[in-house]
Order: sequence, then C-alpha cells, then structure tokens
Amino acid sequence: MNSSDHSVSMTVTLGWVVAPSRSVVLACGGFLDEWTGLGEFLSVRAKRAADTGGAHLQDWVAEAVAVPAGPGALTVTARTRPGTYGAIDTVATLDIDLNLPWSAVSAGKEPVVLGDLPVDPCGMVIGDAVALDSWVGFLPAARTVDGLADLRIWGRGDEEAWAHFGA
Repeated sequence: MNSSDHSVSMTVTLGWVVAPSRSVVLACGGFLDEWTGLGEFLSVRAKRAADTGGAHLQDWVAEAVAVPAGPGALTVTARTRPGTYGAIDTVATLDIDLNLPWSAVSAGKEPVVLGDLPVDPCGMVIGDAVALDSWVGFLPAARTVDGLADLRIWGRGDEEAWAHFGA
C-alpha cells in the first residue's frame, strides 16, 4: 500500500505455520506462559476444542482460540485497514487457511466465528498447540527449552531488525 493512500484495505500474507498436532492456536502473547500453571496444558485444552470444531478458551487471564488444522503449511493472511489514530495500516482481520473442509462446522461460505480475543499489548501468537506448551515468556531471564528464542520478526523494518540483531 502506498503510504500516502490510507483509504484502501488490502490483503497481505503474513507467513505460514505448521501444526503437526493438527490443532492450531491463536493466543494472547502476554499471558501465554500462564497456561502451564492453570491446570491442564494448553495443548490438552486446544485438542479438546479442536475435536469439537474449535472454541474460545479462557482461564483466568489466559485466552486463546483453538481450531483443527490440516496437514502442511497453513497460510496466515491479514486484511488491513487505515489506522484510526495514525497514518499507518492496521490489521482488521486475521485469516488462517486451515487446509480442512469446513462442511461439518458450517455449510455456508461465511467465516465461522469462534470467539473474540482482547487486544494484547504483548501481541498475538499463532502456533501448533503442543509447541506452544513450551512457551517460556518474553523475559530475558526466562528459561529456554531448546536454546533458541521464541521470536518471529516481520513487518515494516523486519529486514533492518534481522540485520541489526543478527537474527
């Protein structure tokens, strides 16, 4: 989108996610690490929700939406809209192609609404339900499961950030 034309919505591809567990989760990033202390792991709850066609999950401050997913890379796209408070584009809707037929959930062509998530200042996380069980938070002192950071850089300035931080 041309930075001087903020009246047009666009669809942009944000990336891809793979869900080997066949359950994909969209969660609030700020409280994602709380799931492990709230009883059942997020993956157990997400699998149960996915088996019924998908649902909104909430336990105390932790919130997520879990849905069934097909095999392979799932394309994540967003429809943008002009920003309300600044001359920037913002995400209006987020779409994930789940590589599944939805006839069991909806016979129509309209999207299936599973719930609402609050706007989280720490961002949103999309991932495989089992993989998200190992999320350890954003703090620099947080332990790491595999020695790697749980971070994805994309958007305006992503190439500069990758170069600067050696990501």
